[in-house]
Amino acid sequence: MGLLMANKRIAGLDGIRAIGILLVLMTHGMGPHWAGAAAGVDIFFALSGWLIAGLLVEKGHLAASVFKAFYQNRLVRLYPALLTVVAVVTAAAWFTTINFTKALAEATASVLYAYPVYSYWFPKILWGHMWTLSMEWYFYLVFPPMLYLAARWNRKRAFRSLLLVVWCLTSAVVIASSIAHNGQLGAESLLRVSAIALGAWLRLRPQALDKVSNPTPRLTLVATAAFLALLVASTLYPVLIGPTYIAAGILGLVYIRAVYSEEQTFVRKALDSREMVWIGSISYEIYLWHFPLLILANSVIGPVNGLKTLVVYAVSLVLAHLTHRIWLAPQRALRRKISKGLTSAPPSE
Repeated sequence: MGLLMANKRIAGLDGIRAIGILLVLMTHGMGPHWAGAAAGVDIFFALSGWLIAGLLVEKGHLAASVFKAFYQNRLVRLYPALLTVVAVVTAAAWFTTINFTKALAEATASVLYAYPVYSYWFPKILWGHMWTLSMEWYFYLVFPPMLYLAARWNRKRAFRSLLLVVWCLTSAVVIASSIAHNGQLGAESLLRVSAIALGAWLRLRPQALDKVSNPTPRLTLVATAAFLALLVASTLYPVLIGPTYIAAGILGLVYIRAVYSEEQTFVRKALDSREMVWIGSISYEIYLWHFPLLILANSVIGPVNGLKTLVVYAVSLVLAHLTHRIWLAPQRALRRKISKGLTSAPPSE
């Protein structure tokens, strides 16, 4: 299988994506009382780190052609759906009370992955959730070159340690800020992207793909129960919102290990279920559609809550499925072309 070709998709990883997007839908649909459910983003980050690191080390060497293929595949995967959603939503904003000029400027910042910078100076309108995709893209720009240098200078072990240190330090800042500001995180929330470093750290360990045996079932259930308890507690004690975010990143790693385990646990079976795999397979498109649709609906029919939220989410699900299906064949064709070019390219020294 060529690099980044995902011909054989691992079902359980889509199940993890499903958990992430369901938590995000929960926090956006149920309001600030369930702000801790935004931890779904941290699960996405951890899984992304695992996958990014895996894709880059799959060929056994780090050459210019490998990095080129990586970035090409990221663009092929992310941009078609992003441009589709941004175009449709921005056009729809013209027919609402939303300021179209500001919406267009915000959409432009979103497409350029400059949302964190834009939102610092200008108000958020339709794309407040785009900070996550922007921060992830920044990690794409930094991580591969650093991994290349670590491999070239024979410092892979030191690089793995650095990833873990970065995650520990940024997690401490997030938790401290949450405690100091009663769960109200500002720019510190951007540091949650370090969960990608945590996922990459796990994947870069020499024994990363070793089968895990007996400890996994108990660990998975305990980690799930602990996270759910922390999530519920955060609704009563907002200071726990930050710790909930950090715990979600760790939970993502536990689930990743469960997916690669030999044990058929309850959690593993749930992650592999057809429903969870389907939701996970279109989680990116769901993430893109749901938030601006909530804002648009709010501007047209007033406050969106209860049944109205469910209707908006149902529409988001349909649009996400259609968007995914429309672009699936062209994306596969482009990925095959990219993989073919990579296979024919000789590794660099």
